[in-house]
Amino acid sequence: MAKASLITQVGANYLEKADNLSDVADKDTSKLNLEVPNVGTAANEVSVNGMLGDLAFQSSAGVVVDDLTVDGELIAAVGKPMPVNGPSMRFDGSNDYVEFADNDAFSFTNGTDDLPFSVGGFVKASNIASFRLTGKYGTSSSVREWVFMTDGSGKLNLITLDSSGNSPQLLQNSPIVADTWYHIFATYAGAGPNSSNAFSAAANGMKIYVNGADITSECTSTNNAGYGGMSNTAQALWLGRGSTLYAKGEIRDVKLFNKELSAAEVKEVYSNGQLPESFAESTGAIAYVSDFSAGVDGFSSGVNGTTDGNIDSIGGEDNNLRFTCDSTSGSHYARRTVLTVGKSYKVEFDFYIPSSNSNLDGLWLLHGSSATGFADSSPAKNTWLTGSASFTAVSSQLRWYGTDGGATSFQDAGGNDVFYVRNVRITQIGSVLDARAENYNQSAGKLLDVSGNDFVGTQSGGVELLTPRSHLSAGTLDLTNLPTSATGLSAGEVYNDSGTLKIV
Repeated sequence: MAKASLITQVGANYLEKADNLSDVADKDTSKLNLEVPNVGTAANEVSVNGMLGDLAFQSSAGVVVDDLTVDGELIAAVGKPMPVNGPSMRFDGSNDYVEFADNDAFSFTNGTDDLPFSVGGFVKASNIASFRLTGKYGTSSSVREWVFMTDGSGKLNLITLDSSGNSPQLLQNSPIVADTWYHIFATYAGAGPNSSNAFSAAANGMKIYVNGADITSECTSTNNAGYGGMSNTAQALWLGRGSTLYAKGEIRDVKLFNKELSAAEVKEVYSNGQLPESFAESTGAIAYVSDFSAGVDGFSSGVNGTTDGNIDSIGGEDNNLRFTCDSTSGSHYARRTVLTVGKSYKVEFDFYIPSSNSNLDGLWLLHGSSATGFADSSPAKNTWLTGSASFTAVSSQLRWYGTDGGATSFQDAGGNDVFYVRNVRITQIGSVLDARAENYNQSAGKLLDVSGNDFVGTQSGGVELLTPRSHLSAGTLDLTNLPTSATGLSAGEVYNDSGTLKIV
């Protein structure tokens, strides 16, 4: 094609500026040298066929590789809390591990079925073989429940075990790479007679994620016909150890959930650390009352009212808790003692207020006597509505107050004003365990759980806290928090050798 014709189609300014059309026969030379304009910012900057072919975007504005993701996997640092931006715990592969004492929260069985759970964290394995992230995996089959680790070849592996050692599992087909940071995560849907997965098909409910991406299709699942489900043993939860094998490398941000996280939730944990309240994840027991056919289930009356035995059918629904206000002036509420002070909860419930009330016209939910969780002073009448609230509890009590024009203290002259409640759902928000390296106190040998459950892990063997590789204080390089040897470091990392900064 003639040079003049090219100039007409693409734009004279750019081609003349590039001044490289003398050798159009050499495609590679012209492709490398041809300057591609900023697309769409001025006339004649897009070729007539609307394509840029296979030319590199050498001068296209606004393309920042660090902002890109591939299938949910971050391919560069994008300002998110990646592990290199914070401290990690180093395990020597010999005898280092952290132990959290046995607790029912770490066991996922109700005695009949395996219950769902999810677990994972950031790891950097110096030795990829038999790298134990975490699990209840003791030295004999009788104290083994589950474990997330790599096998002897460095392949990620989620295993559940019954008391006889039968072990369905999901195994990655190819190994991870040594001395590379990964976010590894596994989920289990549960199994058993009351589950969609039979025990003999337990591995079908397992998934593995790497850096937020589901790699289950790149894994092999192995079921076990004799598998009878996990038991709740006395085995402690170990980080960095499984049976007599230990992790060699770095670990941070280990999280354990008592639900099967969705792909979106796993990606959220990977990208932003903790799940936000909008995911309504739970730790510990969920107090759920679908109806009150078996009684008021721990509810009692407040100052001026009654609940015990008042179970009605109203608004097309059976077995609802009826709270009746009497004629005495005062606060009128139904209450239940179910919360733990300082922990975060999401509370959902359905409520109904008849239009026949003479005074009571709204409803509030408080935790304690003053902290408002939910308030609706003029809800629609004669219909079931849904209320919800999320908060950190300041009291152990939930209180549903009847209101009159927004006031919780009023006199019901007729003594017959009522409100109804059903489908109460109380969910503790957060992970079962949130073991972050930032909360490892090396001098005390303690790793503090920040999930709200307040577990305390005890280190053994000399787990080492690694802080970010460089730290400036008042313009001076601070060497005090750097590693004191090159052991376990990768090429390009630095350490403090008796006051001298050295690079591996």
